Amino acid sequence: SLAGDAHTGAMGFTEDGEISMGTNSLIVGAVTTGTDAEGTLTLAAPTANADVVGGAIGAACGDKIKALNIAVLSHDTTLTTTVDADLINISQASGTAGTVVFEGHVDFDTGSMVINSGANATADILVQVASTINFEGAGNIATGVTNTGVLEFMTGTQAVTGPLGTTSLKLKEVIKSGCGVLTLTDHVFATTLTIDGTDAAAVTMGVAKLLTANLYFDANGGIKTGTGI
Repeated sequence: SLAGDAHTGAMGFTEDGEISMGTNSLIVGAVTTGTDAEGTLTLAAPTANADVVGGAIGAACGDKIKALNIAVLSHDTTLTTTVDADLINISQASGTAGTVVFEGHVDFDTGSMVINSGANATADILVQVASTINFEGAGNIATGVTNTGVLEFMTGTQAVTGPLGTTSLKLKEVIKSGCGVLTLTDHVFATTLTIDGTDAAAVTMGVAKLLTANLYFDANGGIKTGTGI
């Protein structure tokens, strides 16, 4: 464990251990593992907007870490490059909403990313996805508490390979903002899908995949469905 305000370079797992970063601790290098599906990285919630990890987590097309735990509390927690982990848990530090920003591709293979995974899920966590960023792998992006968690895809083109939400645990909202196309290859289970984009097919669904959500247009953009709503 590293206490608050600690800054460290590259870090690596040689066995299935855990690295816990304290409040306002920053990792400026990469986090790697020598064996696929080993190593847990836990990030405490910063007290101000921060780029908490500046290097890659896990290896793209290589060894993923076992788990990435991210706590949020009122501020932006930004991961500036790629994340390769079998499981991503995003939780509220004390029942207060916060934001996680992904600025690199995310791959959890057949694992999952769970928004509001903790016991303090009383407010909505916002997960923002930057331009040209993809969520790869067949794993699910879900919520620990139904009708909580907001997933916003910012201006630019993005793609998600796996399903969003489940039949019993729906995300509160999925948003496509600005120009560009969001491609959703699998089923979508959310309370609301908001299209705040401007492209004719701002959201493009996969063939024979269901959109189970209320559809709200907040701009002139459109949606291309794969089978039905």
